Amino acid sequence: MRKENDNRNLCFYRVRFGIALVALWMLVACQATKNDEQTDDIEKVDIESTALGNAMSENPEVILSNHTCVAGLDNRWIASHQEYTELFMQLKGGLLSSAAQQPPVVDFKRYGVLLLTMGQQRTGGYGVTLPPQPMTLNNNVATLKTDWMAPSPDMMVIQMLTNPCLLVKVPRGAYSRLQVVDQHHQVKAELAVQ
Repeated sequence: MRKENDNRNLCFYRVRFGIALVALWMLVACQATKNDEQTDDIEKVDIESTALGNAMSENPEVILSNHTCVAGLDNRWIASHQEYTELFMQLKGGLLSSAAQQPPVVDFKRYGVLLLTMGQQRTGGYGVTLPPQPMTLNNNVATLKTDWMAPSPDMMVIQMLTNPCLLVKVPRGAYSRLQVVDQHHQVKAELAVQ
């Protein structure tokens, strides 16, 4: 009986030791990944700030995120206040009468506005967002990184047509084309910038 208890205790301690080793390994691996990410972030900031000059002192900013955008709108670069106001009114679905419905102010000498659409989707659960520090520059092309979200196959979603879109204020800089990529580096849009 005593030998059986000793075997159980030995097995118990081996399992605890194994768990402790796995936990330690995970902590070391996570710390190494975190250090790599911090180094990557520092390199990205340096590249962005020198490549885009003053324009990158600010990151792109979401003006409007909408899961039911007007059908039929395409990705586009907006360079004028009039076009911006008309589009904002269209996205908000009516007349801009109160101050709360007025579009946020954009200085079109320093910024442009990007309308980014996912196109028509058959269900809810789709959307597009911006990650932190989403812009880089390479050979006169600015790349805007985005996160495109889609529902998993087993997710319960509303059964209706949706048109997810994002309206983004983008700093101007030394680039003539804007390329939008998703989290898998797939090009989602490429636009001329005026």
